[in-house]
Amino acid sequence: MRLILLLAMAGPAVARDRIALIEFFGYGGLDVRAIRQSSPVREGEPYSDEVKLRVRSAVKRITGRDATDVTGICCDERGDRVLFIGLPGQSSRTFQLNPRPAGFVYLSRKLVDLYAKMGEAEHAAVLKGSDAAREDESLGYRLMAYAPARTLELQVRRYALQHEAALRNVLENSANAEHRAISADALGYAKRSPEQIAALVRACRDANESVRDNSARALGEWLSADSTVTRQIPAGVLRCSPEVAR
Repeated sequence: MRLILLLAMAGPAVARDRIALIEFFGYGGLDVRAIRQSSPVREGEPYSDEVKLRVRSAVKRITGRDATDVTGICCDERGDRVLFIGLPGQSSRTFQLNPRPAGFVYLSRKLVDLYAKMGEAEHAAVLKGSDAAREDESLGYRLMAYAPARTLELQVRRYALQHEAALRNVLENSANAEHRAISADALGYAKRSPEQIAALVRACRDANESVRDNSARALGEWLSADSTVTRQIPAGVLRCSPEVAR
């Protein structure tokens, strides 16, 4: 099952914008090898919105039908992406997303600013190379080897422990997608609980891609530390985003 791989790869929104790996799903009854060989993009190439347009055009040309999804999931340890391409095969399934929340609830400026600093430090770690971007997920949340990033991640951890209910509220109800995405990532640093897991599982079907990615990331970090967490995630929703359906 490729769920664990996806969850491990989902990460903060910093990347070198290269394609580390190309994965297809929904290809039942189709010659995926021929489709891969005819793909207009290759692993190692830069990633951009143009890549998605080229892939969609190629899938339409080869299969006669539209791609169900084309998404670049960030990030691996080098800050690169996995490109997931949904094909209209017999195994393709419609992935229902949640309605967009409409609530007027937002994160504190303190957390928004802290999260921005953490993202910059994590990006710096990726650019630094070597072991700087190595992550320890043994506690159920990521801590980078790069000291400036690790310090800020621990600050997010302290904030999340004190404001878990507020994070869940923003994640589930805020009309602001950026704040929902931050909440999903920050919630992964809070104390593990059934309520926490349930909120992240629901957010895996958020209408916004970044919210889904960050929710998958948080669940993946927990799974890295404790595989028994899978028992608390209903099998029907383990497919945390359209990219996982096969």
